[in-house]
Amino acid sequence: MQNLRGVIKAFTYILIVVCLLQLSFTFVARYVEGKADDIASLQVNRTAPADLKGLALLNWKDSVDRIYKEVRRNYLDSVANNALIDVWALRDFYTYKFCREHALSLGLDLKGGMSLTMEIEEDDVLRKLSYNSKSEIFNKAIENAKKAQSTQQGDFLTLFKQEFEKLSPNAKLAAIFAPIEVYQGKININSTNDEVVTVLRKDFDAAIQNTFQVLKTRIDQFGVASPNISLQANTGRIILELPGVDDPARVRKLLQQTAQLEFWDTYETEEILNYLGDANTALRDLQAKEGKKTATTTDTAAATASTAGDLFGLEEGAVKTDTSTSGADTSDVNVNPLWDVLYPNVITEGQSQKTGDGPMVGRAFGKDTAKVNRLLGRQEIKALFPRDLKLLWGAHSLGNSNVYGLYAIKQNPATPEAPLTGEVINDAYQSFDQFGIPEVDITMNALGAAKWEKMTEAAVNGNVNGRSVKKCIAIVLDNRVFSAPRVQQKISGGRSQITGIDNLEEAIDLANILKSGKLEARTQVIEEQIIGPSLGAESIKAGLTSLAIGFILVFLFMVAYYSKSGIIADLAMLLNLFLLISILVSLGAAFTLPAMAGILLTLAMAVDANVIINERVREEITRGKGLRLAVEEGYQHSYSAIIDGQLTTMVVAIVLMVFGLGPIAGFGRVLFWGILTSLFTAVLVSRVLFDSAFNRNFSMAFGNKYTMNVLKGTKIDFMSKRKTTYIISAVVITLSLASIIFYGFDFGVDFKGGRSYVVQFDKDVKVGDVSAALTESLSGAPQVKTYGSNSQVSITTAYLIDSQEKNVDSIVESKIYNGVKGLYDEQPSFEDFRVRNVKSSIKIEASIADDIRRSALWAVFFGIAGVFIYIFIRFRRWQFATASIVALIHDPIIVLGVFSALRHVLPFSLEIDQNIVAAVLTLIGYSVNDTVVVFDRIRETINLHPTRNLEQNVNDSINQTLSRTIMTVMTVLIVSLVLFLFGGTAIRGFSFALIIGLLVGTYSSIFVASPVMVDLMNRKKQA
Repeated sequence: MQNLRGVIKAFTYILIVVCLLQLSFTFVARYVEGKADDIASLQVNRTAPADLKGLALLNWKDSVDRIYKEVRRNYLDSVANNALIDVWALRDFYTYKFCREHALSLGLDLKGGMSLTMEIEEDDVLRKLSYNSKSEIFNKAIENAKKAQSTQQGDFLTLFKQEFEKLSPNAKLAAIFAPIEVYQGKININSTNDEVVTVLRKDFDAAIQNTFQVLKTRIDQFGVASPNISLQANTGRIILELPGVDDPARVRKLLQQTAQLEFWDTYETEEILNYLGDANTALRDLQAKEGKKTATTTDTAAATASTAGDLFGLEEGAVKTDTSTSGADTSDVNVNPLWDVLYPNVITEGQSQKTGDGPMVGRAFGKDTAKVNRLLGRQEIKALFPRDLKLLWGAHSLGNSNVYGLYAIKQNPATPEAPLTGEVINDAYQSFDQFGIPEVDITMNALGAAKWEKMTEAAVNGNVNGRSVKKCIAIVLDNRVFSAPRVQQKISGGRSQITGIDNLEEAIDLANILKSGKLEARTQVIEEQIIGPSLGAESIKAGLTSLAIGFILVFLFMVAYYSKSGIIADLAMLLNLFLLISILVSLGAAFTLPAMAGILLTLAMAVDANVIINERVREEITRGKGLRLAVEEGYQHSYSAIIDGQLTTMVVAIVLMVFGLGPIAGFGRVLFWGILTSLFTAVLVSRVLFDSAFNRNFSMAFGNKYTMNVLKGTKIDFMSKRKTTYIISAVVITLSLASIIFYGFDFGVDFKGGRSYVVQFDKDVKVGDVSAALTESLSGAPQVKTYGSNSQVSITTAYLIDSQEKNVDSIVESKIYNGVKGLYDEQPSFEDFRVRNVKSSIKIEASIADDIRRSALWAVFFGIAGVFIYIFIRFRRWQFATASIVALIHDPIIVLGVFSALRHVLPFSLEIDQNIVAAVLTLIGYSVNDTVVVFDRIRETINLHPTRNLEQNVNDSINQTLSRTIMTVMTVLIVSLVLFLFGGTAIRGFSFALIIGLLVGTYSSIFVASPVMVDLMNRKKQA
């Protein structure tokens, strides 16, 4: 045993070191970002002329904000890959880029930003695969499959096949797909429908994966910090979380553009370099005429400064911007407007320079690409270049830097279309060349093969300044150059290889992109949530406040009640919190308000385990055993109750993770890992701490004269009152069901679909006035509720929720603005209203609302079923399992009945949404945990006194565990009250559900579950 405790101690130390290393990434990233904030603030102060501060205040604020963000981003880009700790073993880990990717991330409800769920229109993909077949049965089956998706389980292709065979049992899909060139050799006229679907599924998966990769690339280029992008392959949905985004319209436009694959001829650098030089000179002259001097941002100086000895990169002021507009010699030849931000493709060899090869004419930092675009986009500058020149940026940064290449594309002035597009590609797959280097093989249809042969022949026979040169062909996706390989020979037969690929993953991705380039897999936004930064800041404050107060109160309560043993319990709980946060950070989980609630409930579960141990030790001390022996036996007798209680709650956590969506799944993830850390710290670590205290002869106490004998020796006859409690429960459940059936619920927007906005006014407003102001503009009265203060309301409407217009979101926002603008004392403009007064918005279409409701019902069902199975296996008596299920059904019915009956009475929202489902499932876990502890003691008592009356055994067991029951509910109630009072408006309904559920759950574990078990056992004996 001593060796085992030594192992536990060593493992704990190692775990602490690993967790400290994981959390250090967060501190390093925050340090660098804090330095970036300081540099940006300093630059803003230098740039802000005092005489402009009172003029055009709104525009001035926007300009200051833009300068701040640009300087901050420039600094972070410049130090992204620098080693912040120059020790060889840590150099690769402690760069800002690595630390940021592995740091603690805040969810949208804490940081603000935008979340979207995009659905790939699979029916459109299937039509494209069939080259828009005109078959009536085929198209009708697609329509029917689309409708069936909302009511039936299964992927789209499976549902399509079922509908196709329903319409015509003898019809064959091979008749549609076998004649298509791309499927020749894969599908023949005798292929069965199952065989055809198997082939189509590969193209389906490739199209979905390609759409995901395109969106991911776009978001990466958009410059969002720490985006979270995931693909639900079984549903064809793409989930994006974009913290800090403040321009939703731009994001929607960016994400809903269709991917376009193109092949272009190119120029060589030497053909274009002189034109760029002329452009630089012309820009200098233009700026001289305009009386301006280019602000010179010295990236070279920044790079030098970042390696000049400062551990975390640039010294303050290393990023410089000259904003002077007078007294400067603007004709100075050393002023290079273009070359300051675009580095030409020139190679230095000794004392001489020569022009680089290929179509990449220059390079620029990512932060400078927009400025290059502005400079070269001026009409006076565009006139200097050949009419057939088109400049495009590379899709990837060069190496590990944040530098992008600028490519010279040669186009036909008569048409903007590419000579060859992805529509001609039949197939593309990753392979290896003779040296084992990854490449991509592509095949084209007959038309594409002819164009490709002509195009590659022209590239092989290229001419540059009178000499023969083999030129490059650029492969472009969404106006970004993916690669530009040099053509070595004319390619016939529509086959080719793309080489020069960095690694295997890139080759696989490129093959998928090329293959599905011809598929315009349209996407539709079916769920959208926008949270403004100010609302996020309020949530952070509320969340941290509730965490801090909850921890302090519980820790003080444990010490006050259990004396010195309470200190050991507190140390174990602190370690539990530390380990849990470290694990969540290492898993990349974002911290949200539901996650914070999960942490607080994990704390409550850890308290429960410590309470069980302390109460059991107290019992052993009461029996006259020595302190050390009492601790030994107290732990041994506690294991069963602790493990049973924690594992039943873990069943609920797993159900939340598997069947929950969004915040429900996140809450379940926190609860799952929290239970594991609670078991480790409460059962193992606290035991080691007791041994260490005893070995050092520390005095130990498990209470004081006021608390040691609280609720000891009670002789309450609970079972004699069971008929009365049955009547009370029956009446309350009847009233709850009546309210649920006849009065109903306020369902949240995530359950019924629609749009919801949180709008801030400049004075207190009445919800009736807001509703009346919006009734006409929204073609019906919306649901309006106070959200926090009386100057802030939540507006929910289904107006135009099914509309497919591209600008429908702006239309709805405009209608709301026109309706409520008269309620402001100082009426804002529409743009100000959208940016500053709309604190958050949610859009959920009916299809995903159906999925959320369905997943919630499955979560509740499997949660109850999982608990029943566990208790049945653990106690091996169906009476125990049935009694626990009766209690589990009893508790949520009463909680939901309260939500129904009081929804228009209480001054805060009682909407039924995903958070309330998470609360109900948490209560199921807590209630069964409480019940299991009582049942565990009943089983123990029955085994000790098998001949004694069952009612007496049950009464004794409940009385013996009564102090534990009261202590646990008090600590969890403290946490829930803190959440309710300080957790913020967003989780007030969640915490209210916990408070009601705790009271009901404690009642049911004593007055429902135990009496039902007794009656079932007695009935069995009578039978």
